[in-house]
Amino acid sequence: MPYTFKVRALNEHGAGAWSEETSQAAWHLPSAPTEVVVTPQDSAIQLTWAAPDDVGSPPFNKYVLSWARAQGGLTTVSIDAGVTSYTISDLPNFDLTRITLVPWSTLNRGERDSYVYWLSMAQGAPPPLENVRVTKNDQGLLVVNWKPLVREGPVNSANGQVNEAWKTNWVNIAYTNFPGVDGTTGRVPATDGQYVLTQLDKKVSYLLIVVPVNHAGEGLWVAIPGMHMPSGGSARVPAAPLVSLDKQTANSVTVSWRPPSDAGSTPIIKYNVRYCRSLPVVGTCHYDWLHSTSTCYTFNLDMSKPFDFQVSAVNTAGLSPWSASVKNKVTAASSP
Repeated sequence: MPYTFKVRALNEHGAGAWSEETSQAAWHLPSAPTEVVVTPQDSAIQLTWAAPDDVGSPPFNKYVLSWARAQGGLTTVSIDAGVTSYTISDLPNFDLTRITLVPWSTLNRGERDSYVYWLSMAQGAPPPLENVRVTKNDQGLLVVNWKPLVREGPVNSANGQVNEAWKTNWVNIAYTNFPGVDGTTGRVPATDGQYVLTQLDKKVSYLLIVVPVNHAGEGLWVAIPGMHMPSGGSARVPAAPLVSLDKQTANSVTVSWRPPSDAGSTPIIKYNVRYCRSLPVVGTCHYDWLHSTSTCYTFNLDMSKPFDFQVSAVNTAGLSPWSASVKNKVTAASSP
């Protein structure tokens, strides 16, 4: 909105005549760039755009383009106001990259509605699947389910459409058990929404991992929590081991255990151990997947903090319940 200004001088005798009128629009920030297109390439993402509908007042004089990988720092470049394309290079393929493009004037950067924001991937690898779960059919076979995909992947903001090459076309289901039985289903049409795992042994429990796939390759996978076994088998997991603290120093504790009274339907092949911060401060549990039938393990930890320690036994049917937890004796903090 323009404003009109007049000026006149004042002294002890009164006011002088008004000056001629002059008008000036109030300064304001530019709007967002328009017609933005994001094109994944091999190890790169190309952007093209058109100038904002409102260039601001005074007019913006550059763009500021920023991007950050999920596992990397922020990178920022300045681009002349007359330039309408840029290629971000040296990106790992299939790695999420957050991108922001902002027109910038002498006032400052544009307001929030002047941002153009994407979540894209080099080469357009698909995002993780949604609503992934496992069920059983009438025959007791495991069935992996996911949300049927119709429209997934980065969107062209100019027309709201998904590039055909970016759509999630297939799903690959990997299955494994800790003794090392591994396999995959190969590519299953993503629109099916489910797959029956007929190839699994009914006496074995499996970890299931579901991977979206498109023409660019594999996207981010989802692991279905827990171990899963088809019905109709006679396999049994072991009972929980009996755990005790063996010895403790200022910076370590050794946990030992006796094999469970019931080893399950097949011999124990290894043990898993974990520790968690105890109350009043509860933290994330940390796991170590052992590859032996050893019955002791040393944790290198600061014993001035309280921890809970547990052990689980593993056979071909899967993991036993975690043992009852044992706690370290909390000691005084070590002197620096």
